[in-house]
Amino acid sequence: MQLLTRFETGLPGSSIAYDVCKPLPESPRGLLVVIHGHGRSTRLAEAFTKRAATEELVLLAPVFDVEQYKDFQILRGSTGPLAAADALNTACDDASRIFGFTSSPFTIVGFSAGAQFAHRYAMCFPARVAALVAASAGWYTMPNRRLRFPYGCAASDDLPAGVHDLNGFLEIPVRVMVGENDTGRDALLRKSKSIDRAQGWNRLERAKNWVRALDSCASTRGVVSKVSLEVLPECGHSARDAIRKGGLVRRSISFLNRERTSPIHEAEAESSGLEILPPGIRGPRAGADSGKRGGDCQSGRFL
Repeated sequence: MQLLTRFETGLPGSSIAYDVCKPLPESPRGLLVVIHGHGRSTRLAEAFTKRAATEELVLLAPVFDVEQYKDFQILRGSTGPLAAADALNTACDDASRIFGFTSSPFTIVGFSAGAQFAHRYAMCFPARVAALVAASAGWYTMPNRRLRFPYGCAASDDLPAGVHDLNGFLEIPVRVMVGENDTGRDALLRKSKSIDRAQGWNRLERAKNWVRALDSCASTRGVVSKVSLEVLPECGHSARDAIRKGGLVRRSISFLNRERTSPIHEAEAESSGLEILPPGIRGPRAGADSGKRGGDCQSGRFL
């Protein structure tokens, strides 16, 4: 039986708790990092335990304490910018030392606020991420060097150096997932005129526009796009529904198991009933169906 066991590491004031699924595989094939949502529940990590064990993956799930890491979604902690990201690095290195596995590069999955953290972490530490699943994020960091982080990639108080290796991030296989009914504007959704105009009115619109923006940016930079979108049927903004109805765990593991250079097969979309926008197949320009929303990595249309 797979059980989550809690560990803690780091210095006072910047410590991090993390769960590891035990028993560990005898010969791990890699590390899977699972990031919780705003409520900091272990539900998502627990849902992945069985499949991670079957796939011989070490499962690690950081726990971002609300006091120290209130703004973990934008990688910030009480000690400053990137504190939450640094805490994950510390947790991975600590687990690697204890259990004797290679911690980097790893695959990462996040839901809602966890998807916000996961994609921003991958943007800032692309060399540490082998593949990314971002499910139902409320809003995104756009590949735009004219906007300051976390809205875009330019330097800010939250990221003094800015996103310095955007090409490295664009080369990571990324699967964006969102429920087909995730079209509401609940209390946790980030709302502002600039975000609504740039990214969309709800999570479904924002997911589609972010995928299109990454695809457009990759094309502009001469990088082969590796981002794709899955719209999960019968799902709103609920981790429980995404797991039970949308097959979040199965679909995430299937995607993460692929070789980084493997194409997305049309047969997968046909058999799953999901809407999938494959890498290298550009949809309408971001914002084409929503006035001023969207844009590419240098357009400045996210203001």
